[in-house]
Amino acid sequence: MSDLTKQCRDIKQLSAQAQKACALFMEECERQKLNVLIVETLRTKERQYYLACQGRTVAQAKAMGVPVTFAEKYANPSQKQVTWTLDSNHLGGMAFDFCKNVKGQEYSDKAFFNKCGKIASELGLEWGGAFGDSPHVQVPKGWKEPVIKEDPELKKAVTKIIDSGVQINDASWNRLDRINLKNVPALLSKLGGVDRLVKENVITDVTLWNTGKYNVNHVRSLLIKYGSIL
Repeated sequence: MSDLTKQCRDIKQLSAQAQKACALFMEECERQKLNVLIVETLRTKERQYYLACQGRTVAQAKAMGVPVTFAEKYANPSQKQVTWTLDSNHLGGMAFDFCKNVKGQEYSDKAFFNKCGKIASELGLEWGGAFGDSPHVQVPKGWKEPVIKEDPELKKAVTKIIDSGVQINDASWNRLDRINLKNVPALLSKLGGVDRLVKENVITDVTLWNTGKYNVNHVRSLLIKYGSIL
């Protein structure tokens, strides 16, 4: 196998900015139990030429701007096209590709990529799914790490609840931006159920919790109240 066919998977080869973006992306994917594998980071100009030849004839590759020597050697119209540009963000270490780290399901799980794409977008990154390249994430110019406002009171309450023996994930509940309302019914069950929480005066509006009309601030208050009675 020649070097042109090899993918660089080393995150440290990305720019400093993209390294941070990739680390945040992977951290959030892991928190949401999305098994991500980074499959390509920095890309050489020569590899970009090689990839541009895939799915194209010699004439098509040359028309795209691929040097004649590369077009004549690597043009392969029988293959699927894998890139549409010679000016990829991979060349400057400002993009990374990923897949689902499950053998046989690497690229077939559309829901997986949609969830990962949402995470990328929420981090201010550009997800390739918007232009037909779901395994691709690129870092826009001027991107800065999102400023996350910590919530010491909530964090303290969640730590206290976990220390009491309640089995919940600290990272899923200690910040408002991480609270997933779909997980609240399971949380209520682990805290003893709505009836018990009412008896202990942690919940006062039963209808709110039974109808699922709560928001993240309601959940925050519940966790802090529960922590205060421990």
